[in-house]
Amino acid sequence: STEIPASLKQVAPYIQKSKELQSLDPVVAHYCKIHAVEVGCKVRDKADPTTLKFLSKLMDEIEKEKVSLGNIEGPKEQIVLFALSLFEKADTQFRSGRADKRTAIT
Repeated sequence: STEIPASLKQVAPYIQKSKELQSLDPVVAHYCKIHAVEVGCKVRDKADPTTLKFLSKLMDEIEKEKVSLGNIEGPKEQIVLFALSLFEKADTQFRSGRADKRTAIT
């Protein structure tokens, strides 16, 4: 995988989360990448050619994923359901007294 240019450090969390979620929920992972591109286009250093190269590569990945994912039914709803399931899992851990640092990360 290509290293994220310094001027695009704000996109790193979205790229990381996309990698973590790829096998668990490819649709949410896909939208993490889309958000990374949106943020990256706003914050990129236009004088640094590596930022454009990085974003172009990421957009190519997104386009390939579109083909493999096919028509995504209700992407916003899928993302909301994913977020709610994470919250429910964390809430259950918290209420049972089993919450720790990992609860906040996952």
